[in-house]
Amino acid sequence: MYLAACGLVASSLLLGTWMGGLFETTIGADKGPTRSGDAWTPISMAFVIVCTSLILINPNPIDPHWLQYTLLLALPLFVGLGARVLLARRLARDNEA
Repeated sequence: MYLAACGLVASSLLLGTWMGGLFETTIGADKGPTRSGDAWTPISMAFVIVCTSLILINPNPIDPHWLQYTLLLALPLFVGLGARVLLARRLARDNEA
């Protein structure tokens, strides 16, 4: 049960980090802006999220389900998204200087 909770947090954090990469564009030498990202990352993370969520239905570690999924799924997703966006802005600012 606790391994599934850790897996849910880790996979939602990674999915949020991948989603943050959707806002980034890279300039290629011979072509215009291209988006970076791999299509298998969100598919595999969504699969892990669904499987670990199904494991945590019956012996839930946090009593109300809405609070459990807010803390174990939504919060790490937004933390990963925000961390990736902030890191990209900081690196872009450092490269300009």
